[in-house]
Amino acid sequence: MGYSAFIIAGVNAFAFPLFGFIFSKLMFILMGAGYTKTFAQDRDFWCGMFLIECIMIGLFSFLQKWVFSIVGENLTFDVRFDLFKGIIYKHLQWFDNK
Repeated sequence: MGYSAFIIAGVNAFAFPLFGFIFSKLMFILMGAGYTKTFAQDRDFWCGMFLIECIMIGLFSFLQKWVFSIVGENLTFDVRFDLFKGIIYKHLQWFDNK
């Protein structure tokens, strides 16, 4: 589960430079509105890519937070279990010390 968390975080981190690339392509297409014959097709394509990426960012952000919460819960449980086991197996004299 820990490795999948890092993979999802890597994919999520890669999405933001891609977001900037798609946004800049869309802005350059919109700045030249009406000058090219393929303006409508280019605009629709990059708006669709923008929408797909926004959906993917939302999905991977949710997955990243969900998987890291599971990994954090498991780590906290293991640490608390080891600490409790360490206290349980102490010698009886240890409990008399102040």
